[in-house]
Amino acid sequence: MNHHTLPNGWRRVSLEDVAHIQTGLAIGRTVNDDPVKLPYLRVANVQDGYLNLTEIKDVIVSRNDAERFRLQDGDVLMTEGGDFDKLGRGCVWESPIPHCLHQNHVFAVRTVREKLLPQFFAYHAAGPIGRLYLLSCSKQSTNLASINSTQLKQMPVPVPPLREQAAIASLLATWDKAIAQTTTLIASKTRLKRGIAQQLLTGSQRLPEFRKSYRPSIQLGKILTKASDLVHVVASESYREIGIRSHGKGIFHKEPVSGASLGDKRVFNVVPGCLVLNIVFAWERALAITSDEEVGMIASHRFPMFQPDLKQVDIQYVLHYMLSDVGSNTLRLASPGGAGRNRTISQEQFLKTEIPLPPVEEQKKIVAIINTAEAELQSLQDKLHSLKKQKRGLMQKLLTGKIRASHKLLKQAEKS
Repeated sequence: MNHHTLPNGWRRVSLEDVAHIQTGLAIGRTVNDDPVKLPYLRVANVQDGYLNLTEIKDVIVSRNDAERFRLQDGDVLMTEGGDFDKLGRGCVWESPIPHCLHQNHVFAVRTVREKLLPQFFAYHAAGPIGRLYLLSCSKQSTNLASINSTQLKQMPVPVPPLREQAAIASLLATWDKAIAQTTTLIASKTRLKRGIAQQLLTGSQRLPEFRKSYRPSIQLGKILTKASDLVHVVASESYREIGIRSHGKGIFHKEPVSGASLGDKRVFNVVPGCLVLNIVFAWERALAITSDEEVGMIASHRFPMFQPDLKQVDIQYVLHYMLSDVGSNTLRLASPGGAGRNRTISQEQFLKTEIPLPPVEEQKKIVAIINTAEAELQSLQDKLHSLKKQKRGLMQKLLTGKIRASHKLLKQAEKS
């Protein structure tokens, strides 16, 4: 592969010149000599930039193998491959589990600290240049890729002066910290939003200004009506079709197609302000509300639409209920099992589904609370996306020397 020009004071070497690459333990061998039971890391434990230690398995090994395959503090863990996103992913081992081993699909790169800092190398391996090398030399098949220890040893590594390595790693670590904090906050806010929504939508928690009791439940057919009938497409016309994402991720617009390419298909004309669902994946939260943006579009015969009786119901309230844990579980129970993930619910069965229905004004208040929580979550998701984008840009420039770590940052790195 072509190499970019390095700045003065940097050099490029093969990884084997500045590190020892340790292959892992082959699992499943019979051990008769002085056996010990120890924890070991699998590919599933090694994620991109962090460890997932939720489930750690043990293995019986000889004491000799235990010492040979034991991880040491500062080892850079890298996966052999599998799916494309697993190729070479990893992080720095900081000994969260004592006396831990690693299996043969996980490499341990032990750098010579006087030449290459493990944190710097971990960022290089995860960065665009490192990823490009791993992909370019990997053995690939459909959706799979893998590397061997020889290819890893030959990996080109830029080596700045140690204090600049430390400064670069320190700077990128600040972005990692911000990303981790934002990710944790998103998880916390998501749990809080789900809990509040569940309580308000089921009536187990009432808003202070609404204390009057209401009917425990009502069938959707009492508050929703079919909004559109099936029509045949016209071969000579052009159409734009909507799709519905699962997990409450809303409607998307497909590219225009000719009626001729749709064949003798029967479709719905989209009506705005309706609840639309994918009858095959409704139980997977494939529901949404149509808007004015979809006027003039069509929907598959699998995507029926229902208009609300506005005197009784806020359509967003119905959507939030159906996307909640209790609502999606209700749809799951009402959807007969099919092949694979297919669990079709008929329009008639959907309209027989019952939901709690407080007064419209209370529904609107509940919708406003949930929408506010979702807006906060979206803002955090946007922030997370921005942080990751900034980090990628910094990695591209810092790890190639296109921008240099400042003198101030170098001094801070020397003190740390």
